[in-house]
Amino acid sequence: MKNINKNIYIKNIELLKQYYPEYIKVLEDNKYNDEKVKVIETRDGNISLIVEKGKKITIHSKYKPIEEAKRWTKNIQIEENDCIFVFGMGLLYHVDFLLEKIRQNNKLIIIEPSIEVLKKTISVVDLENIILNNNISIVLYNDEHFKDRVSKILMETGLQRINYKYLKLQTYVNAFVEEYRDYLNVLNNAKIDILTQKNTIINSSEEWTKNDYKNLKHLKNSINISCFFNKFKNIPAILVSAGPSLDKNIEYIRNFKDKCLIIAVDTSLKALITKDINPHMVISVDGTYKNYDKIKGLDFSNIPLVYTNRVYYKILEEHKGKKIIYDFDSNIVSNLFSRIGEDIGILEEQGSVSTCALDFLIKIGANPIVFVGQDLAYTDDKKYAQNTMYDYVDYERYGDFGFESFVDGYYGGKVKTDYALRRFLEYFETRIYKEKEKIEFINATEGGANIKGCKNITLKNLKNEFENKINIGMTINNIFKIKSIINNENKDRFVKELEKMYLSIKNIENKLNQVLKQIEQLHLIYDKNDYYYKIKEIKEIIAIVDQFEEFLQNKKDEIILMNYELFKWEQEVIAITKNSNILNIDERQKGLIIAKNNKIIYEKLKDIVIDHKKKLETCLSEI
Repeated sequence: MKNINKNIYIKNIELLKQYYPEYIKVLEDNKYNDEKVKVIETRDGNISLIVEKGKKITIHSKYKPIEEAKRWTKNIQIEENDCIFVFGMGLLYHVDFLLEKIRQNNKLIIIEPSIEVLKKTISVVDLENIILNNNISIVLYNDEHFKDRVSKILMETGLQRINYKYLKLQTYVNAFVEEYRDYLNVLNNAKIDILTQKNTIINSSEEWTKNDYKNLKHLKNSINISCFFNKFKNIPAILVSAGPSLDKNIEYIRNFKDKCLIIAVDTSLKALITKDINPHMVISVDGTYKNYDKIKGLDFSNIPLVYTNRVYYKILEEHKGKKIIYDFDSNIVSNLFSRIGEDIGILEEQGSVSTCALDFLIKIGANPIVFVGQDLAYTDDKKYAQNTMYDYVDYERYGDFGFESFVDGYYGGKVKTDYALRRFLEYFETRIYKEKEKIEFINATEGGANIKGCKNITLKNLKNEFENKINIGMTINNIFKIKSIINNENKDRFVKELEKMYLSIKNIENKLNQVLKQIEQLHLIYDKNDYYYKIKEIKEIIAIVDQFEEFLQNKKDEIILMNYELFKWEQEVIAITKNSNILNIDERQKGLIIAKNNKIIYEKLKDIVIDHKKKLETCLSEI
């Protein structure tokens, strides 16, 4: 039997400090007492765990835990690119057998709901092979960032991986009922988010790409959003969103113009300007024509525009005023500028422009932060205020939001919401919880959902709270005295990066032409019924195609402006491959179908490559 081994414990702790430093604090927290987890000897001389959760639950077999783990994994089939979630770490018997089936492209996520169990495990099991394995991640349920970690892993893998497998130790489900239920809820939400993001990228890839190219020229007239970070410390701020309750108190906003920073999301801009209220800044993220259509014709060039490069290009063309560029984590502009040693400010984006605005206000140091029009629910059966971007939409006709749940209301009781709004509400509450020690949050929406962590105060009652006059405009103007993000010092380096991208795209085009010739030859071989005599040539052609696919994957970092459309193309490849019925047909027909499908796939890719080459040529001429 293994006993608690001080050397193993020290070794594991050192590895955790290096690879999971965020877990050390909770492991050292005395409130997590592992006395309720006992190590016992099994009949075959191995060990198991007993967890006391009202009753005693044995995690692994008391008789033959290794045999039990072998049976548990026997019928589990792991396919290439599978991402496997396992609920329950225990003493890792089952994980050891799973690892025999894991391939290089697989990802294994171990969800451990009990810090007490982990404490005991690191005392008796050497975790080196687990911790050092790049294909394995350990996620603690008790960690305050649990939901974020699981969601992030699913989002990172979900846009590429074809399939997920969700496995569990039944003894863990019995011992940790609440934790398992919460874990399933997190998984379900994250899976819906992935599907939504996939569909969004597929449907918007061409429009986003066009915007990315057309908007790069505006960088020479834009400043980096990071120039604003920490510049408004302890200055009150109002975030104006487009929820239906904005109709109730929009008139009061004008009273705060010289008392706090007012930032509006683009969906609320029309409503504000209609009332002769000019916010200090407006923030925009949506890259669709629909976003532009509802602010088309509005004169807001006197209002600084906070934007991401993906925003619909005509918004930037028609806005003649001051511009502030931001990016998402590891997105196109930040990626490009990192290559020339420049950092673009990053804002969190969780599916709504209001989440970007909230992150911006936190990063500039605003305090308190006041929400207006942030209903996050269907107040009076409306989703948006009058004169906002979407006030005209007939939701019953389009039916794409789903009135599927109710949440606590601003005035008590329950209010109707949908999946997307509920997810935004969860983001707001999670972010507020993280920042509550440093920032006061006030919900002045006067309707919709109750946002946990906020004081509910009306704008009318807030007026007397902010008595000091602040020259917000002067602060903003002083920040704009700095250099644009593209300036005389870095322009040449930036252009060189775009030129490198252009050469990479041309290189792909040349290799793609060679691949298409080989595919034509493959089709000819099968069409003439020569495949029996040209097996070697067929293998060589397949090898050339495979080499190109590997080459293309390795080029992705060099051609990031193509990545949205490449993602859409990859999804089309998966669909074509999946829908090709090559079972129960002869070898010749099978070869002809494969050659035909590959011709369709790579001709489509060639169209994308040629289009990007032209766009980049235009872009280079405009910068």
